[in-house]
Order: sequence, then structure tokens, then C-alpha cells
Amino acid sequence: MGIDDITTLGKHGTGAEVALPIWTEFMKFATSKMEASGFQKPEGIFLRTVCLKNGLLATGRCPDTATDYFTDKSEPKEYCNLHPWKDLPPAEDKIRFPKTD
Repeated sequence: MGIDDITTLGKHGTGAEVALPIWTEFMKFATSKMEASGFQKPEGIFLRTVCLKNGLLATGRCPDTATDYFTDKSEPKEYCNLHPWKDLPPAEDKIRFPKTD
């Protein structure tokens, strides 16, 4: 979506303003006859809570954390050293963030 030169699409010519509504309508139509199903997490994908200050596994003292998916190659292996405390075992992610898998 856009123009093949440096011409602007206008003040609000961003992907969210221009392309997203088109994509949304297309996907509604394309999936309208499909049955809804749950997302199955692929093997080799891990859900971990990390400290947003350094990207390491969060401890109970990390003030800003996020839970995200990682592969075995990208998964952090060490706990946060900026907020040392009792390490938060990866299994406890489900307790802290019950909305995620």
C-alpha cells in the first residue's frame, strides 16, 4: 500500500490508518466461513517472563516485566542481575500472567 515514489499519503497516511482497515476487511471476508479454533503452541516454543530493563528472566523484584514467546536459541537462560531476589521459576509465569499459555 503506498506510492512508488516519495509522495506522502497524507498526514495520517500510516499503515494503521490506510492499510490496516483494508487488511481487516479482507481477513474478515477470507475467514468468514472458517470454524474458529484455538492456537496450538508449536513444539520448541517457550513462554517466559523477562525483565524489561535487561531482557533476562524476571525475578520477583523486577518492576517492569513482560511475558513473551521464545525459541530454545532465543530464550534467556539467566535471571535478572539488576533486581536480584528469589528466582521466579519459568513455570510460575502462568501464575503471574494467567491470560497466557
